[in-house]
Amino acid sequence: MVDIATKVTAPGRWRSNFAKIPDAAKGPALSRRDTIPRLVVESDLCSPPHRRRIRTMPRNRRPLLAAAVLVSLSLCGAAITAASAVAQGPSVASSAVSPVHATAKQRAALRMHPQIVQPGRGTKRAAKAKSAMTGVFAPARKGRAVKLQRKAGARWVTVAQAKQNGRGEAQFTAPYKLKGRLLTYRVLAPAGGGLDKIASNGVRTDQWGQADWTDEFGGHALGADWNHRLQGYSAVSLRRCSKASPRAVQVTDGAVHLSVLNDPARPTLEDELNGTRKCRYAGRSYEWRLNGHIGTQDAEKDFLYGFAAARVKVQPLRGQHASFWLQPTAPAAPEGSAKQTGAEIDVIEWFGKNHPNGGLSSFIWHYPDDGGPGKTGVKIGGFIKNPGRFGGKWHQRYHVFSVEWTPKRYIFRIDGKETYRTGKGVSGQRQFLILSLLSSDYELQYLGGEDRLRQTMAVDWVRYWER
Repeated sequence: MVDIATKVTAPGRWRSNFAKIPDAAKGPALSRRDTIPRLVVESDLCSPPHRRRIRTMPRNRRPLLAAAVLVSLSLCGAAITAASAVAQGPSVASSAVSPVHATAKQRAALRMHPQIVQPGRGTKRAAKAKSAMTGVFAPARKGRAVKLQRKAGARWVTVAQAKQNGRGEAQFTAPYKLKGRLLTYRVLAPAGGGLDKIASNGVRTDQWGQADWTDEFGGHALGADWNHRLQGYSAVSLRRCSKASPRAVQVTDGAVHLSVLNDPARPTLEDELNGTRKCRYAGRSYEWRLNGHIGTQDAEKDFLYGFAAARVKVQPLRGQHASFWLQPTAPAAPEGSAKQTGAEIDVIEWFGKNHPNGGLSSFIWHYPDDGGPGKTGVKIGGFIKNPGRFGGKWHQRYHVFSVEWTPKRYIFRIDGKETYRTGKGVSGQRQFLILSLLSSDYELQYLGGEDRLRQTMAVDWVRYWER
């Protein structure tokens, strides 16, 4: 979806993965947006507790601890070198990577992702979601068996099996905790095809730590982190027959519900006098509509690189599209490289059941400088082929839709299973989150009758992890 009417109110901001640690003599303490390295290597000196301690202590005291951590990191050179080696292997993005286990002929590592797996009916606590993880092997052997193993005392117990794809990857989902305890996993590829058996080193499920921001929609009203994106009836935005309204947003039963429904204020007396009792588009008449459309821009709940995920149950019918998407908070330029302009990241869009292309899509919109007047958007991505591979009953069950966003690429997933990746149009700007159910003019004809309103999507929780 192209958000032509996006407002920009927040100042420009930038945070790199390795922000500078200010000299104490310069005075100011670290600001809210500053950070220190979040490199995590599995060893006694480079373990996640360092990172957790840094994130929870007062920011004006972080530089001192940062120096201590950097000293300890210098003692982990061998492990860091190994992690760097696997990063040069097949398809390693920003997710936490176990130290590579390498031999003369091959290497193996396990990439741990956050808790982005939770299909099912009814609302659930985000903390109960499963982890997604990817085994990475080089050289790649498509079809080679891979086992996921969980550490149980001194033993490794096989809990799942998969096969490598053409990039040498095998995808898994597994519990984050067992009986309240964090778990450690590894991947193992048996001998075959001229290669010996090899296993990665173990990696704990908490490599991403706690989410930087979560909303589970408790209570009966939107939290302060959300604002209604009050876009009016607009032909320019391809929504001449609909507008955003708080009337179309409700928080109940542990979820936020966004709807498309009839506008009770239309037709007005002016409509009666002007002959616009109904909206006309492409020779047809439609009821005036209200749409649910909310975002986190005004509260500055945004991030630069990491994961964003939402647990969503979509509306059943065509005629409107449910979306979880990101927009740049304060782009550094209106057009040019996406590193400067940011991008619209449509993590998921659902156009209704019985859609000829399956109904689910992921897109990127960005605005390169074409030398002409105005902005010309370039669209990347498309409809997900055979979406049934990743689940089903989209309007009856919740699914977690996520994007992993690194400086080099986007990877889109449904319940931890990769659906699409691209290295084009990668934003280098902070992005905020949006949830919406919008009825664009071009899709109104597919509803099948005005009496089929209201249509509603439900969102159980939304989270992001920044790195």
